[in-house]
Amino acid sequence: MKMKNVFILISVLTIIWQLLLVIGISGNTAWDPSIITTLAAHKSIESWYPDYFSYNPNNFFLLLLERSLNDLLHLVGITSYPFFIIVLGVISYFLIDIAIFILFIALKRIFNRRVGILASFFTWILLALSPLGVIPYSDIPAFFISCLFLYLYSLPVNYQVLINLGILSGIAFLIKPSLIIFDIALLIGKSFDLKKAKNPLKMMIVFALSFSIIYVPFNFYKSHNSVVQINSSKTIPANHFIAMGMTGNGGYNNDDVLANHRIKKLSERKKYNNRIIIRRLKKMGVAGYIKFLVLKQINNTSDAGFGWGMDAGQNYLVPFSEKISIQRIMRKIYLHNQSYVEINWNGLKILN
Repeated sequence: MKMKNVFILISVLTIIWQLLLVIGISGNTAWDPSIITTLAAHKSIESWYPDYFSYNPNNFFLLLLERSLNDLLHLVGITSYPFFIIVLGVISYFLIDIAIFILFIALKRIFNRRVGILASFFTWILLALSPLGVIPYSDIPAFFISCLFLYLYSLPVNYQVLINLGILSGIAFLIKPSLIIFDIALLIGKSFDLKKAKNPLKMMIVFALSFSIIYVPFNFYKSHNSVVQINSSKTIPANHFIAMGMTGNGGYNNDDVLANHRIKKLSERKKYNNRIIIRRLKKMGVAGYIKFLVLKQINNTSDAGFGWGMDAGQNYLVPFSEKISIQRIMRKIYLHNQSYVEINWNGLKILN
């Protein structure tokens, strides 16, 4: 069988498997993904987390994307919330599949064909076949954007590439602010090419303007939107997540969250988190912090849920009611007692 035919066969089987995952185990979660989808579906979150978007305005862009999809479904007469979640799951796997293809092209350009194939293969195993895509959140779009970043990085530096990189960076920052780290790393990697350019300052200005075209108007709209009220004084600063990621197993820490909620001024919250970061670094030391990061990475990848299962426990994923036999089969493979997931859910059971 020719390699092309093998690729087509694997692609078709992968898509079928992903559809079975979406149909079989889509459901509700108790954390950020469900808060966003609930509001996107025009349902209230007042009794759940009324100030969520004041504390977490970084997820506002994702809310708008999901609400636009929900409104489109309503426009064609589809009002079912479970169907909305299933459509989001299908979109997630579509983004994963396209991202893997982009990843292959980018790494083939940067390194060689063998590196591209190996990276794509392991990504296919760990992500394309994983049930993670059934939970709609910013992680999957962020992965897609990261692969686009790598593709742009593989191209020679010119004004068109910088414009595309700036626009993509603006979208990336709105989807998941931590992606800016990826952006900075790529710019550092391309710094030598910029030094060789005739006018590096002009190229940096082009990048900054391209970023601003996306970020500035949206930031203005966020402050004056009619979708959800956002009190910017309650915003949780980025350094809170750095501090929270330096204690326990590196996941969610309710004490850190409540401590930030108690501090009324944003500037004071930033100072508080800086003090916590320094204190925790001093306590662990260099060797201790490196060991902590290794263990944190193991926790994030051991259950195929990037640590969500450990944080959320049995409310990690509660599937919608069963209607067809294929749902029972998929839940037997991946879920505890076919109804909910405990701390160590069976995310990689299919590979064991």
